[in-house]
Amino acid sequence: SLSENFRFGVGLGYSQQAKISFTVADEKEYYLLKQFCEMIHRLGLKICIEGVENEEEWAKIKKLKPEYCQGFYWGKPCEYDDFIRQFVDKAQNK
Repeated sequence: SLSENFRFGVGLGYSQQAKISFTVADEKEYYLLKQFCEMIHRLGLKICIEGVENEEEWAKIKKLKPEYCQGFYWGKPCEYDDFIRQFVDKAQNK
């Protein structure tokens, strides 16, 4: 069932139904992640990849064309007001 959790650190979520974790540094696991992404896109679903922590991971992940990403690479968890200041206000002022 798609609602089960699987553990293979980068998480892949789609339709809030499943979360599958991979280590992008491992070539075989990255290949599996790529196959999952291709399948999910063919099904017309959107992908959110979680746990992107550094530039090397982001370089590999962005090749998979996820619709959404999150992780410490962009920032650590913070309070709502801090988030608005760091990301929303900054984006609106560009």
